[in-house]
Amino acid sequence: MRAKFTMSSGPTLTALRMDLDWMAERLPAEMQPLREKRSAMVKLVEAAVAATRKIVTDLRPSILDDLGLAAAVRWQASEFQKHTGIPIEVKAPDADGKIERDTALALFRIFRRRSPTWHGTPRQPASGSI
Repeated sequence: MRAKFTMSSGPTLTALRMDLDWMAERLPAEMQPLREKRSAMVKLVEAAVAATRKIVTDLRPSILDDLGLAAAVRWQASEFQKHTGIPIEVKAPDADGKIERDTALALFRIFRRRSPTWHGTPRQPASGSI
């Protein structure tokens, strides 16, 4: 799913940005309203690129593939701490070589789902620990 999303939206947004840059080179200086509109469109494209990156990371963080489940859980915990100021300690062995790729993703999603900041706003976890 991540690959399909990236493969379809990434090139489209890149092409759109290139077209907007092409347009900037050809718009006469006296067409200021169009130049301003083009600048606003560039900001929208950049926001879409940032949102796409966030969605792709949320679907399957590259750290999960690159460094394994323990590192991904530690990263998610640090994101929690950044957003809330609440420290969280992760005790996880680095036994990623023994965990199947799909199982690691499922475990990571379970951890992330229990994280009080997953939906962008802090919420109280159901129990005293995550």
